[in-house]
Amino acid sequence: MFGKSNELIGIDIGSSSIKLVYLKPKKKKGKRLFELKSLGQVPLPREAIVEGTIMDSYAVSDAIMQLVSEAQVKVKNVAISVSGNAVITKRMTISASTPQELEENLNWEIKHNTPFSPEDVQMDYFILPSQGDYMEILLVLAKKEKIGEYTSVVQQAGLNPVIVDIDAFSIYNAFEYNYEPFVSNVVAIIHIGATLTTIVIAKEGAPVFIREKDLGGDFLTETIQKEFGLSLEKSEAVKKGETAEGITKAALQGIMEMIFNDISSEVSKTVEFFSGQFPDAELERIYLSGGGSLMEGLGDFLEERFNLPVEYLNPFRNVLYSEKAFSVDELEKNAPIFTVAAGLAMRTLGG
Repeated sequence: MFGKSNELIGIDIGSSSIKLVYLKPKKKKGKRLFELKSLGQVPLPREAIVEGTIMDSYAVSDAIMQLVSEAQVKVKNVAISVSGNAVITKRMTISASTPQELEENLNWEIKHNTPFSPEDVQMDYFILPSQGDYMEILLVLAKKEKIGEYTSVVQQAGLNPVIVDIDAFSIYNAFEYNYEPFVSNVVAIIHIGATLTTIVIAKEGAPVFIREKDLGGDFLTETIQKEFGLSLEKSEAVKKGETAEGITKAALQGIMEMIFNDISSEVSKTVEFFSGQFPDAELERIYLSGGGSLMEGLGDFLEERFNLPVEYLNPFRNVLYSEKAFSVDELEKNAPIFTVAAGLAMRTLGG
């Protein structure tokens, strides 16, 4: 059913590193399955990508080529994603009896209620569960210029970008495949990258609210580096719980809690806005994702703050893999880093 021509690799082009996941699609008794064949991560030079803009395309394309080579992947089709200020998501209620009417209404909405012009963006939409004569839609707009910027570096690396998604949908895609029993619940997924935090609130099997904030793990790393005079590498290790000579637990705890409070504040704002739109829906669970979520103590902090179960999202939870090829402990430990790349890899062509 799934041939090589249908396969693709998911590549997450982040601001500090590039992540790759290659999943081989399978079907068993009509059920869609994936087997992990390869994954990897390579760092990017600082300033290669700044606030989502690629400043050094050669460095980024070289890193992609290095990653594909190290992962020993022969597949050329690639799914990537974009995020940040080049992307707008907008929940809206719309009346449309035909596809043409729907497109006309959406174009009117873009022209009059967003900072973008219809001709400057790529438009897509996600139909949400709704009742009555009106459609609930999550409208997604991405600047064509930004899409061209990211597809260009993939092409420079000798690959074929066949799908461009947004980070939020890739995150939810990974959640939906791996956490089927909780898909019907009201959940918040907090994906913390190096410089950007994406919050996705899902209800009844659909991402109904998305919020992005310029806040990430790099800020904590840089604060530790400046405060204690450590190297960037050692500061990153300390952030994740390793000990360093001369750093008291109390001093570090103060810095960590400052960042944790910033994150919880953004989550609170998002939940409050969501509750205003859906007064009968109550948040039931929080999932943490992304490399920045691995800050020691963050899960416990949020669990206490919101009085809700907090769990780290494992995008390989229901994925098949060989324990000879992959260390179970290492895979589970680093799984949240690969959420976006895994969600992209699950976007199989023709499946």
